[in-house]
This record gives sequence, C-alpha cells and structure tokens, in this order.
Amino acid sequence: MFSIVFIIGLLQLFLLASYSEATKPEINPFHFGRTLKIGERVSVTCAVRVGQSPFTFLWLKDGSAIQEMEAITIRNIDEFNSNLAITRLGPEHNGNYTCRVSNRKGSSEQSDVLTMMESGERFKLEIGERVSFICAVRVGQPLFTFLWLKDGSAIQEMEAVTIRNIDEFNANLAITKLDPEHNGNYTCRACNKKRSSRMSSP
Repeated sequence: MFSIVFIIGLLQLFLLASYSEATKPEINPFHFGRTLKIGERVSVTCAVRVGQSPFTFLWLKDGSAIQEMEAITIRNIDEFNSNLAITRLGPEHNGNYTCRVSNRKGSSEQSDVLTMMESGERFKLEIGERVSFICAVRVGQPLFTFLWLKDGSAIQEMEAVTIRNIDEFNANLAITKLDPEHNGNYTCRACNKKRSSRMSSP
C-alpha cells in the first residue's frame, strides 16, 4: 500500500511540473503616466506573472520593433521583467507600445498608448502570481535616493520581495509570489538634494 501511495504522489508531482512547464507566458498590463509632458521621463515594465522561463522579450511601437537610441533604453531586469525607459519625451514618442513575451510554449503581449493624457486602469492580481512596479523619476536632477514603503514602513528585502535600482532615474520593486500578507498601500519615495517626492498605490 505504501508503494502505491508513493507512486501516485510521484505521478501527481510529475503532472504538476508538466503543467507548469507547458504554460505559455501571461503578463501584467503596463500603463504610461496620465499627464506626460514633453521633456519628461517615463518608464514601464513588462512583468511575466505566469509561465516557465526562459523568456524572450520584444518591445514594439506601432507594430515595429523598437531600436535603442539616445532617448530610449531597454533592459531586462531579471528573467521575469523587462523595462522600457524614455529619458526625454518628444512628440515622436507618441504611439502604441507593445511588449511581447515568448517561451517554448507560446507568446503573449500587452499594449498601451503613450499620449499626453493617458488614463490608468486597475488590474486583478491573484495569489501565487508575480507583480513588478517601477518608480520612475520624470523631473529632477540626480543623484536620487529611492525608498519603498508598505503601509508607511520601509520595505525589507526577503524571499519573495526584491528591490533594485535599474538606473539613476528608475527603481524596481518585485514580488515573485503574491500572498495575502502582501496586501497594502505601497509608496515609492524619491529624494535628491533639493526635495523629495512620493507616489503611492493601493
């Protein structure tokens, strides 16, 4: 009887692993700011919440692959997140931006339109998924210090939570596996020698 139960347990583990490996990517929506202005900076992250790595990230604007240039940088933060940053906005940057993520089982994509006035949306997150936030400084002179808070207290890195500075204008907070304990009000505080600014999200 023990052998039969053990074999069934191994079979269940194998089926669960096979299901995970057979899943194509699912990615979170990303959104540009509501009141972007010429000369400001903007940064968005393409975050994979479901699927088996390795992933290939491709950023497109109006259906064409984006080439890095003086004002546009593309960086893979880790195996689940890719960042697109525009360091100085101009009228030529208006358009429909798409992040396409692929693995060996398929691909998924999310898009958003960058315009001078862009409304944000909320999206539903579920337990066990991944989520990633970017704190992007649009105006100001470096050097910046970034501080992430949850419900008013500084966030400490732990097994499921990582904090990284992407560059001198952008910081990333990633939660690799969501639990109910992660519910709360998250704040990014950016400071330089002149002043500090903060942005929160429930």
